[in-house]
Amino acid sequence: MDKVYGLAKAPLRATIHLTDAKKPAQTLAIGNQRAGKDEWYARLDKGSVFVVKKDVRELLDRESLTYRPLEVWKIAGDDLQEIRIQKDAKAYSLTRKEKEKDWKIAGPFEATAVAGAVEAITDEVARLKGEKFVAHAAKELEKFGLDKPYLSVEVVSKGEKEPKKSKLRVGKPVAKDEKNRYAHVEGDGAVFVLGDKVVSALAKDALDLLDKELVSVSIKSIQRVQAKGSAPFTLEQKKDEWHVVGSPAPSFQAEDEAVGGFLRPWARLRAERIAAYGRKIDWKEFGLDQPSVSVTVTVSVEGEKDKDKKT
Repeated sequence: MDKVYGLAKAPLRATIHLTDAKKPAQTLAIGNQRAGKDEWYARLDKGSVFVVKKDVRELLDRESLTYRPLEVWKIAGDDLQEIRIQKDAKAYSLTRKEKEKDWKIAGPFEATAVAGAVEAITDEVARLKGEKFVAHAAKELEKFGLDKPYLSVEVVSKGEKEPKKSKLRVGKPVAKDEKNRYAHVEGDGAVFVLGDKVVSALAKDALDLLDKELVSVSIKSIQRVQAKGSAPFTLEQKKDEWHVVGSPAPSFQAEDEAVGGFLRPWARLRAERIAAYGRKIDWKEFGLDQPSVSVTVTVSVEGEKDKDKKT
């Protein structure tokens, strides 16, 4: 029983207790693996020996952590009021007043967040879900990088009598799977793994939530483009033709394809990313105190005088 089947002192036992007290509990013992097979010898109480498949053994050999709900918290989207995010000693908050759709950014600057950008955060925050749990209670937070978290997220939501606060701490990357990180929720010592998709969404900088569309004008409304720099010139529309003036050469008619390529970006000029925002920008840091090139675009607005748009 022990040498062949490994059932005398079986390493894995599962005891089933029934609600009917008159019926005795039953114990399933699982012993050695069958040679060359994905099967294990098993015995129910003192009955005959039989075999079970690998999936049955794995199911019974699960840790209790497996049964913890992976949905860490669930908040109705309409109940979200404020989200405070801190990363790398930088902090900002997103707030939304009741019955309003727009989220406002506060902290390093004040601005309205782009709906599509902030949705990635609110979607993850409303239904925070982990990949798996690794500890019921973490007494040594430094083991998971939670003593000095990589990222902290505090969520304020509507409560029955007063606002409810939930706080998430995200620690260091998981060994052998560095895209995921350890995390835990304040008030619950359990440690779980947070997926890369969730971490990336919550780790966004406040600048990532700004509108990257800088200028959007109808190409047909553009009347003049003046470029200043090492080789200044001006494009002017005269009737149905574009002319180059103010260059080292006398005024000449511009080539249509070249003009189209120059004007096309102004229909929707977008930034790759926002590097700084607000009233306290150090223009010298970005070389914008004395720009090497500046472009002034003059457009016609129906019913109004000509307006200049500059970049």
